Amino acid sequence: MEPIGLRELAELCGAVSDRTLPDIPVTQVTNNTRVVIPGAVFVPLKGMHADGHDFIADAAARGAAAALCSREDVTADIPLLRVPDTLKAAQTLAAAYRRRFSLPVIGVTGSAGKTTTVAMTCAALGSMRPLRTADADNGQIGMTFTLFNLDASYGCAVLEMGMSLPGELARLSEMGRPDIAVINGIGTAHIEFFGTREKIRDAKLEILSGMPEDGILIFNGDDPLLWDLKGALPRKTLFYAQHNPAADFLAACESTDGVSVLRFTKPFTKSMTLHAVGSHYCSDALAAVAAAYTMGAAPDAIAEGLNAFESVPGRQRIVEKCGVTVMEDWYNASPEAVQASLGVLSALAPVGKRFAALGCMRELGDASLELHRACGEYAAKCCDYLFVYGDGAEGYLEGAENAGMPCDRRVLFTSHDALVRRLYELCTPGSAVLFKGSHHFTHMERAMEAFYALLES
Repeated sequence: MEPIGLRELAELCGAVSDRTLPDIPVTQVTNNTRVVIPGAVFVPLKGMHADGHDFIADAAARGAAAALCSREDVTADIPLLRVPDTLKAAQTLAAAYRRRFSLPVIGVTGSAGKTTTVAMTCAALGSMRPLRTADADNGQIGMTFTLFNLDASYGCAVLEMGMSLPGELARLSEMGRPDIAVINGIGTAHIEFFGTREKIRDAKLEILSGMPEDGILIFNGDDPLLWDLKGALPRKTLFYAQHNPAADFLAACESTDGVSVLRFTKPFTKSMTLHAVGSHYCSDALAAVAAAYTMGAAPDAIAEGLNAFESVPGRQRIVEKCGVTVMEDWYNASPEAVQASLGVLSALAPVGKRFAALGCMRELGDASLELHRACGEYAAKCCDYLFVYGDGAEGYLEGAENAGMPCDRRVLFTSHDALVRRLYELCTPGSAVLFKGSHHFTHMERAMEAFYALLES
């Protein structure tokens, strides 16, 4: 963070201090007391299980110069900057801080694959030293505090912008002010709160809120809901695709043995190698290439960066453990992401059995049963055994049954331990296992770690 005076900081976020503020530089704004450095401003946030206001004294002990505060009953040995809502005040401050920089910003949103697209884009822009949102820090809190990491050493920024409710993406865009906005697809994640994919698309279009008039939109041209917007929006719009020949960025993708090759025919002719497999990974890479090229990166530099890309932890990372191929994909789960991962699983273990360990999906509303069934039907085509866990996971089994999977190969488990024990009994060297679920709801990473412990025992 570039230094900003404490008095100016208080003015920018509309805070009223309980005492005269010293005119000292602030070089950190954080909501985490564990990383507070001397001269920081601490932002206490109210969560489900704790209230950051209770840790203001800890922040002061670590050298914080001041803290935002929305509770009247709190006192401290450091100045308290009184505001009605600490998160909104931090967002106002983050927006003001972002405006101090003229560096280009890419905003990335979509229903699935956002984190991977951000990581690939940063790889493609490596020579520009991009600032990026940390994995999973794509929401109202995470992106806010990412912006405070901006300083003169960065050449650009790539910001993941997630949302689950209307209005959230507009706030992120107005803070980040993206010059280039990527939407990598419209799926059914969070459909509980929107009702239709068309309304999800409309919410994703809130990313235009903070864009300049000369900003550029980059959309997935293989997604009909996005392609339908061609020529309809008040920004220059470019499309990338694997299958739509009318797209501005066009590449065919071939995947084998853990490697994908993207053969571009538009707007340049070049092959690029990606150490990840699956059509969805290739689509994310296409988005990254389009964004980097639009930013001004040369195709050779983009190709070099993509070649060095490594899968994001918890997102379809393929490893080998004791002769078993494991796809670690436990971070999140939407219907589109589940089917994409099952498609990759179907190509693994040519001489062994394929096991899908799936956690239930959330925020699907009235469509939940139907979408779980659809994934279960697809799983029956891609794996030999389907093990599911979590409330609502029964739908997977109904779909698998409809597709003809034998009953002894599709099982609902009520604990990770039981699932892992059965998996370990059946799994042999040469087999492949997919762990897929939502980290916050089903914690399939715990099942994966328990499985590893058994393999290595």
